[in-house]
Amino acid sequence: MVSAPEITAPRSSKKRASSPLSEQRKQRRQRLKEINADIDRERRKLTAMDSFDSPFWQMRARLSELLQHRVNLKKEISLADMTVPPAARVNTEEGKACVEDMRAHQLDFKICARQADRLRLDAKNPARSQRRTFMKLFTTSHRGLGINTQKTGDGKRPSKFQSKLRKCLIGASNSHHPNVHDKRLWCAITGEYMPAACLKAAHIFPWASGQLLMTEIFGEGAGLNSIYNAVLMLEEAETHFDRGNFV
Repeated sequence: MVSAPEITAPRSSKKRASSPLSEQRKQRRQRLKEINADIDRERRKLTAMDSFDSPFWQMRARLSELLQHRVNLKKEISLADMTVPPAARVNTEEGKACVEDMRAHQLDFKICARQADRLRLDAKNPARSQRRTFMKLFTTSHRGLGINTQKTGDGKRPSKFQSKLRKCLIGASNSHHPNVHDKRLWCAITGEYMPAACLKAAHIFPWASGQLLMTEIFGEGAGLNSIYNAVLMLEEAETHFDRGNFV
């Protein structure tokens, strides 16, 4: 006996229409993705800057604004999925964390914007600029307060700046060994050819002091990351050089 063929309902070729709520979530997540890309782009711009001048702090303020937008979007996305009433969502752990993050970014924005305005005014007032220069030297010098700027906001020197400076310095000073098979480089301090991995491009005027301070002392045209502000030397020698043990 042959069984009757199984009858199945035809599938609809149309996709189920998405609800307005799911569309909102999709739009928010897309916007969050775009803001994350903007934040990454702004951070790369900041890393590429070697002077903590007014434009630098303006960019920092712009970054703080983007971070505020991201916090808002994350809050909307996470709190929308909660089952608690809207009025009670702000008292959840996630809600409190969002509020604290927002306050931190708002404070950061105010500080950066105020610093940008102050430096912009300093550039127009020689007396203020000279006073700022003196304070920078006094606070960072080993004979002054000796404050390490790498730990107080200026940050470390970007490695790509150091690598580019080293490469240009080696070429400009003809530091390669006459024997092309010998990979050692000339050390300006020891007066000998040394293994390339042991040599660094040391700044004569410290990178941590910044381009603004260098310009104030030496005038326009003095480049912080110029080959004329660097010497190729042993890493051990650079440590003593930075400490002022020899000049």
